[in-house]
Amino acid sequence: MKATAVCQVCFEKIAVVDTDELTAPIRGWMFRSKDPAHGHPNPFHDEVEWQFMKCPYGNHRPFFVDYEVPIDSGVARKPDIINLKSKPVAIEEEVVEAPKPKVVVRRRRGRLGKRTPRELILEDE
Repeated sequence: MKATAVCQVCFEKIAVVDTDELTAPIRGWMFRSKDPAHGHPNPFHDEVEWQFMKCPYGNHRPFFVDYEVPIDSGVARKPDIINLKSKPVAIEEEVVEAPKPKVVVRRRRGRLGKRTPRELILEDE
């Protein structure tokens, strides 16, 4: 189905897209000129990936993710094409306890050799 692609930032109509030909990730060859009869070029180079696409109306990326394109009647989404070949890996959490500080009770000597109250001094091993 032919539809008009819309920039997600400035909401301008930027290209004509065939939603049946969309694949993930989005590439420049999927988008054609809005008005080829009057000599308007395609908005993106054929080999450009979605990260490097720039909106024809501004210097920003027109699409936020590589598997959906906003069109005039909603969003053309291709989640079935997303690369899910890698199997989920169970993450093993290893709990490492911090070393316990060694507690030493010392009596400091004050001025002129007078005794002061005992202090707890924490020392790392």
